[in-house]
Amino acid sequence: MRILQARRVGENHLSLRVGDPGGARLDAIAFRAFDSPLGPELAARMGTTVHLAGRLERDDWGGRSKAKLFLEDAALPETGS
Repeated sequence: MRILQARRVGENHLSLRVGDPGGARLDAIAFRAFDSPLGPELAARMGTTVHLAGRLERDDWGGRSKAKLFLEDAALPETGS
């Protein structure tokens, strides 16, 4: 997924909007991301593609229901040599 938006939320959480080449979009949250290298690394990678690992859950925040990725880890794609 490509990181379309990244912003710090509260003291140490990271909110992301990611998208795929086909135009699909997904919101993600990484709780306590700035307690580790994960938060700063992802926040600095706006516009780049990353692999994301987490769990999809239904998010009913704000009276709307949608899918949200609760991010647990991420990795950069390997580049061919």
